[in-house]
Amino acid sequence: MTIALILGHSLCKWLERHLRLESDHRLVPSFHITECCKVHMKGVGGRTIDKLIPDIVILMIGDNDVNADTSPEAIAHKMVVLATFLYRKYKVRHIVLCQLMPRFSEKLRKAGIEGIFNQSKEVADKICKETYCKLAKEINDIVRAKV
Repeated sequence: MTIALILGHSLCKWLERHLRLESDHRLVPSFHITECCKVHMKGVGGRTIDKLIPDIVILMIGDNDVNADTSPEAIAHKMVVLATFLYRKYKVRHIVLCQLMPRFSEKLRKAGIEGIFNQSKEVADKICKETYCKLAKEINDIVRAKV
């Protein structure tokens, strides 16, 4: 049977926990692929790729790398390098690089991005979210062009 691994950071760990609790009827823990695959989800920690040797790796990565002085090109390059490494070293047949999710970044607020000083919390939060989303879109576009 084909093995599918959904691998990533804390968001992946949260998603696995959320799916196990079955708190949302719209989410399906099997992602509708259990007929053809055995699905494993791993966030930070857990099994290594050496022990699992998956056929499919779904990477949910890059979100935690975005900060005020982020280089979208550098993050996109690291994402592609990791995917290439998995393909070459472990012979993973299918690698899916998920897009960065639009979200609020506390790191951006703490870093004091331009334009947030002397603003209300709501305005500062909006600026941080817009900045994160802009950087995430740039990274997604670069990765899409390279893959």
